[in-house]
Amino acid sequence: MRLIFSLCALGLLIGTLPSVVVAQSKCPGSFEEIKGVCFPKDTGLSSSDLETVILQYMKGFLRVFGFLAVIFLVAAGLNYMMAGGDESKIEKAKNGAKWAVIGVLIALGGVVIIRFIQTVLGG
Repeated sequence: MRLIFSLCALGLLIGTLPSVVVAQSKCPGSFEEIKGVCFPKDTGLSSSDLETVILQYMKGFLRVFGFLAVIFLVAAGLNYMMAGGDESKIEKAKNGAKWAVIGVLIALGGVVIIRFIQTVLGG
């Protein structure tokens, strides 16, 4: 039993030896070596740091939220003007405007929180 185990271990060792030797060679054409590890060169990923990428996404979300807030505020204003004195429609329009403003404040709060975290972490 020990002989079989020893032969299997020896075969495994000899079988993996060429892959270890190959791993120490230079990287193929579309890869670059960084500290002994091959990484692909042109992945299409951003070369910016994570902080910049997050801030860009936050700015994009803020633009979308701002656009939607303007649309909802205009719709609430139109609903208010077309309510014709009906208290339920007026209340619905006021409620829509209130939630649009709250949405903008939440979006701005997210940007403030990201900026605060950036400042605390030394950015």
